[in-house]
Amino acid sequence: MTRDELKEKMKDKPSGSEEYKKFFNEEVNGHLAGFWNSYNEGFGNVGERSNIWLAGGNNASFNQYRWNCNYCRHFGWGGRLLKN
Repeated sequence: MTRDELKEKMKDKPSGSEEYKKFFNEEVNGHLAGFWNSYNEGFGNVGERSNIWLAGGNNASFNQYRWNCNYCRHFGWGGRLLKN
């Protein structure tokens, strides 16, 4: 998925809206693995944020309050980092 495709999919779920809160609780909550930050050589925002890679070197992040598209190649993600 590209950044533009994600923006199109999320256009009816703006950050902070009731639509976004519903989307977060149904689709994102429970998948908050955070990210690996190679600059700090550590994990960040575990249990608080979910990140996905997008085509073209972009990524998208989702937390309880908002979503965002970023261009940041130094983040890396792994699966199943949270204890169930």
